[in-house]
Amino acid sequence: MSFDKLVTKVALDLFARRVQGHTGEIAYQNGGGKLFEQFTHANRHYYPYHGEINLLSINRDAIAGNLQDVEHAIVVGPGPASSFSRKEYPILEKLPNLKAVSLIDLSADFNTQARGVLKQSRILCRRVKSVDDYEMDFRDAGTVVPAKGKAAVFLTGGLVTNLHNAPLNGFPDQDMQSMLSACRDLAGDDGYVILGYDTNQWHDSLDRAYDQSLAPFMKNIMKIIADHTTGIQGFDPHPNNFRYEMQWHKKASQVAHNLVFTKSQRFTITEPNGYVRNFAFDIGDELLMMSSIKPLPQKMTQLAGMCGLTTANGYFDQHGLVEHIFRSAPRHPVMGPPSTSTALIKLP
Repeated sequence: MSFDKLVTKVALDLFARRVQGHTGEIAYQNGGGKLFEQFTHANRHYYPYHGEINLLSINRDAIAGNLQDVEHAIVVGPGPASSFSRKEYPILEKLPNLKAVSLIDLSADFNTQARGVLKQSRILCRRVKSVDDYEMDFRDAGTVVPAKGKAAVFLTGGLVTNLHNAPLNGFPDQDMQSMLSACRDLAGDDGYVILGYDTNQWHDSLDRAYDQSLAPFMKNIMKIIADHTTGIQGFDPHPNNFRYEMQWHKKASQVAHNLVFTKSQRFTITEPNGYVRNFAFDIGDELLMMSSIKPLPQKMTQLAGMCGLTTANGYFDQHGLVEHIFRSAPRHPVMGPPSTSTALIKLP
């Protein structure tokens, strides 16, 4: 699917309120990735970025120690070089049997930047024989990325918790299971999945983390929609026409990232078949652009167990960030006594 077709689909679903929290599929394109990177550096209270880098740095050797037999690293959402070089790369450098690296990101630019980091590594250039990248949604990559030995799937930055259509009145069990199943598919039998996510449910801390410095990134999504939606007429994406609001929904363990209309808008989108869709939004109307789920580790362990993943280890920090390491079981395990594995939590 071309980018224009993807944006058109996202826009139609968003404005018709058929889908919510799904604009992350397009948000990092057309300057969005740079805006998000600027946000991570501008807001010192955005602990999910700074804290995770610190958590991974402190526990680098211990995490790598769990992955000594890994031959194939699959990095989902490597992000900009400034992120990849400080999060996943230092662990990859510690894996003695690593022979192949696969990069999966919706942004071709982020994949290119991660390739550049790997290319500059004297250690990995000698060890790694194969580096490939895929510009796609990782949930569709299980049947595309070929197996190249025992695998470890890395999903840092809470990527697994950016769910679409997450309800506001309860935890999205089914959708999270789907995400975890996609991770397990990539890992294959007897592989590993390393999930970085945020368990923090303290409103004041979340409010500081997602402050108004995130607004330029969120508002840029409307410009992407205006520039790439086929058949859109009369829509004004100017940043002054929207206000960013963060909302915390405790029952759903969800931070909702909303854009609120500050100017009434009437516009149309003409579909390829000629059908004209009319949209009307008044001042105060809001759209849920993206969701950040903040699950508790017990919930993730429970849901992962339903997808063939068992907890092998975990590393927490003072903010509630966790690097949760899972092991994937064979699809058709040998019959035996039920597993009694439990989470091992290590504080840095």
